[in-house]
Amino acid sequence: MLFRHEFVRKGQMELIEEIKKTVEDGKVGFFEAPTGLGKTDAALTATLEFALQQQKKIFFVTPKNSQHKIVVDVIAGINNKYGTEIRAVDFVSKPNLCTDPFLYSGGSEFYELCEKKIARNGCIGYLNTFGKNKEQKVNAYRNIEQFKQKYKAVSHDVLRERCLDDQILCPYELSLILAKDANVVITDVNHVFLPTIRQKFLMKMNADMEDCIFIFDEAHNLPNRIKNSLSASINKKLLENALKELQRLEPKLKDDLEEFIETFHNWFMNLKSGFVDYNAFDELFAYYNYDAIINTLSKSQEFTIEKYETKSHLGTIAEFLIAWFDGKESKARYVDARGTLCCQSLDPAVLSKPVFSDCYAGICMSATLTPFEMYVDLLGIERETVQKRFSSPFPEENKLVLYSQEITTKYEERKENIPKICDVILNTVNSVAGNIAVFFPSYKLLNEVLSCVEDKTSKKIFVQQPEQTPQQAKRLVENFKEMKNTFGGVLFAVIGGSFAEGVDYPGDELIGIIVVGLPFPEPDYEMQALIDYYEKKYKNGWDYAYVFPTISKIVQGAGRAIRTETDRAFILLLDKRYSWSKYKTLFPKDFNFSLYSQERIHRFIKNN
Repeated sequence: MLFRHEFVRKGQMELIEEIKKTVEDGKVGFFEAPTGLGKTDAALTATLEFALQQQKKIFFVTPKNSQHKIVVDVIAGINNKYGTEIRAVDFVSKPNLCTDPFLYSGGSEFYELCEKKIARNGCIGYLNTFGKNKEQKVNAYRNIEQFKQKYKAVSHDVLRERCLDDQILCPYELSLILAKDANVVITDVNHVFLPTIRQKFLMKMNADMEDCIFIFDEAHNLPNRIKNSLSASINKKLLENALKELQRLEPKLKDDLEEFIETFHNWFMNLKSGFVDYNAFDELFAYYNYDAIINTLSKSQEFTIEKYETKSHLGTIAEFLIAWFDGKESKARYVDARGTLCCQSLDPAVLSKPVFSDCYAGICMSATLTPFEMYVDLLGIERETVQKRFSSPFPEENKLVLYSQEITTKYEERKENIPKICDVILNTVNSVAGNIAVFFPSYKLLNEVLSCVEDKTSKKIFVQQPEQTPQQAKRLVENFKEMKNTFGGVLFAVIGGSFAEGVDYPGDELIGIIVVGLPFPEPDYEMQALIDYYEKKYKNGWDYAYVFPTISKIVQGAGRAIRTETDRAFILLLDKRYSWSKYKTLFPKDFNFSLYSQERIHRFIKNN
């Protein structure tokens, strides 16, 4: 068994054995295991020996960059311990790897700009990777072989930095070359589920689907991530920018498009909030030829990128129209409260079904996969599945779960409950030392509570903002964590967001988490359509669209603080509905609910 650590955690060996058997039998497995059990180590240990013996390629699919590095560390640890030469490459999108400062993270037009630079031999990294003449090709081969010798398992950060420092090779093309020989490829959802990308991806690695083992981390997010990749939208600002772009086109393109764009803009401006019929464009395209318009929009996109090296809004309109007419029954089409025309996918199985049907084996892991049958349904899995749930390996006394019987955030009672919410938050954060996170169902409620408590806390409040850049968010979390060295700080964030799911707070970085209310999503057109669609297809619309995803968010948020055997934290759930059996029974068994009191919190902290 290839396991990098000296000791196996409680429950971890059972998980390894279950995953190993699932893969050897060529099945799809769903494994719900709490944070801290060591799912990543278990999944790789369980699959590596079989994959090496049977010449299968492992794809570890995860949305979190931090998890990418953990997978690389696991493989590096195994190589160091056993003297093996297992190869792993961390594969991310081309814009995130590019070392050209003028192209790096350049938006949706990046790919066209990249191809343009390569075509005119302007990319030094690309030339060095492939070479144009014999001497360059010899040098390129030598540089690649040297990199292979030095790095058996490499993260995308290290790969990019190495290429950036020496300006020798293109990181993206190098990662593709490394992926051909890699035993493990770490990547994201788009490389697996978007058909065109997947086909090119596998072709460049000389890999067939029947030889692929997929490990999906944070699998509870798979349905939403896949749905969003099929969705599109346009708004007033985009159309106004498209009209400006139109004026910069060459005469023929402008003449061919001007009347259509103006007509389309006028049609859009007359739309009202609500559902929009699939046939809403019938009158428009009875007059204009659809194929000709899409072709001209695409040519206009190429012209704008070629001449001005900027994003093409006309190209976005083409992408939107293509999405609109793809999947009549499986998409919701509506104008939302902000006036955005949305084409929202409702069915992830459109993309996921062929992946799970064609791969050799699939492993879906998360701390929240309840109920299993929902994920089997939503992902369109028709082959035999294995479904196992694992208990927390950590002492039960390390987590205190409390709920308030006096508070609710039900819409009709919310206003009168806000003072109660503020009192509990203030009493808690002001009376105990240490960092505390408060997760809200929405920014609106967050701001309402913030306005009441911000001048009354003894701790600094760090507030998540809806438009924060990744760099700003990272800096805010780092500053919040540093407050552990003082009386503590308070983090105000939204449940289901990056701070409640994408960040860990181990050790004494967090002593408690407060979840305000039952964070059901606000009723909107997408939710209404999702409930109706799931009810029609699975006879369980309300639970699949509304209830189960909400419980998953709470469990994910509550699990941020318990990451190791020694971590301790209290979880305070501020809503009387947590005592209702129809919700309470959906939580993991290690959620031992007790009635809230400050005395219980103080006693728990004192025993730390």
